[in-house]
Amino acid sequence: MNLDELKNRISKLDDTLDKTNKEVKIDIPKSKTAQTRLLSKFRIVFVSCLIFAVIFTLMVTGGVAPRKFPMELNIGLIVFALIAVILYGYLYFQLRHTDIATVKPTELYRRATRLRLLMMSCEVILCLGLLLLIPLMGSSNDDWPFYISVSLAVYIVFTVKKNWPEYRKLFNELSSVKE
Repeated sequence: MNLDELKNRISKLDDTLDKTNKEVKIDIPKSKTAQTRLLSKFRIVFVSCLIFAVIFTLMVTGGVAPRKFPMELNIGLIVFALIAVILYGYLYFQLRHTDIATVKPTELYRRATRLRLLMMSCEVILCLGLLLLIPLMGSSNDDWPFYISVSLAVYIVFTVKKNWPEYRKLFNELSSVKE
């Protein structure tokens, strides 16, 4: 990039900032709809992971588990399900306690960006953590590492291709501006 092109871009940026110096208004109905849909998605993940943790906890305490499914793996799955419950519960309550009608636009942008980054980083950390459970399977379990690896690959592809664009769209609508 040469100096003239840089000067041109800076002048365009200054012109744009001068035009948008007026007060920004949030599109409250659109934002409320996005907030409701995000809350619904967070609640579904929260409840699903909670049910998953309860079922595996009952399996561990009752001693009911397949022979080839080691106890350490059950405990690891319980821990990661509970971590997901805590993280999505936090996201849910942070978004639920955001009153879109009264919060300033800059504060809404900041909260939406923070929640989006937290949600995506939490999902990446949980997927990487689940990958760490694969070595917990004994050597006699030839099929389990394959099944879990394939399941994680499908989950990651599904998340990246479907869920993340959907979440990104909803977070953008959450902080949408009236034209």
